[in-house]
Amino acid sequence: MITIITLGIILCLIIIIRIVKQPLRHKRIQPSELPYYLEILRNRGYSGGFIIIQNMKSKQFIQFMKVITPENRIEIHSSFFPVKWLQQFMEKIKGYLSDNNIPFKSFFSNEGLEGIELNLGDNVKLCSKITIDINTLVFGNSNDQLLFTLWFENVSVRDEIITTINS
Repeated sequence: MITIITLGIILCLIIIIRIVKQPLRHKRIQPSELPYYLEILRNRGYSGGFIIIQNMKSKQFIQFMKVITPENRIEIHSSFFPVKWLQQFMEKIKGYLSDNNIPFKSFFSNEGLEGIELNLGDNVKLCSKITIDINTLVFGNSNDQLLFTLWFENVSVRDEIITTINS
């Protein structure tokens, strides 16, 4: 009897540990759902709040950050960080951005690795298009592989619109 109770307790602990280890803020989303979640960032994010969108079938991700300017203008920025795994894609990313007339700035880390910064205004549809296109055209994922996991950080859980830095 004690053995069964002990096994039950151990099983419960294992389940709890597995649940706790999961990211607290994530959703699995289809490409068609991206604009909805990017609007959550644009509307409910605090300045500096961000969303990480990762293809579930790879480790590749794209991050967008909400910036509220001193004039209280809302902008969505994105960066392709100067990290080793991304270097093999930099020329393709720059080509894609140039071909689609999306302005960007290149920068280099102290180690000489290239990164790219984007200011996308508050254009949620453009952010969604960039996410899908970079995943398919640059990272080489097929459309049927596009199922995303995302994480929000510094975004209000209430249905409110954050329009100033001091909100």
